[in-house]
Amino acid sequence: MPTSKQLLAHTLKGLFMSNSIHNIVTPSNEVENEVAELRDAVGDAVKRQYGAVKFYAVSLFKMLPEDWYTVEHTDLSDEAKPVLAEAVKFRDVLRKAGHSNPSVIWTRVRAEGRAHAEGAPKEKGASNKRSIQLRFLEEIPALYKAGKREESLTTQQQLVMTHLASAITAMNLDLSSLVK
Repeated sequence: MPTSKQLLAHTLKGLFMSNSIHNIVTPSNEVENEVAELRDAVGDAVKRQYGAVKFYAVSLFKMLPEDWYTVEHTDLSDEAKPVLAEAVKFRDVLRKAGHSNPSVIWTRVRAEGRAHAEGAPKEKGASNKRSIQLRFLEEIPALYKAGKREESLTTQQQLVMTHLASAITAMNLDLSSLVK
């Protein structure tokens, strides 16, 4: 019995000898454009998913305990109950959307929560392309916290703090949660 390599070689030899290679597809510009649009749509969906996971994780700090991202699915404590209830709701939404393994996405949400609370580890060669919304959500509160830690601010710096507080409120973040 011939091996798969031998069969492939025989088939290719037959095609070249008979000049009957008519299964080669030459896509039209219309098809190429459609494929390019769909390729871009996949890229956009991945980008939106990443941003959505990150925004969702950050918003959970408004509703759940400060260290919600450390709660394991086996935790039976009273403090873990609201976190686990949210995890169940989240996974249910993903199941209804047809996701095959929503626990993987919940793990990503927890990782984003950890990165937000503890600071993301810097990876060598990592891309720093972040949406402007994400930068606003991360950097404006960080600046506000840094200003609050200062013992004395100039008049100009106090004015900046007022504007930062307004920006934080405009982003629907809770100012009191930033000042501890």
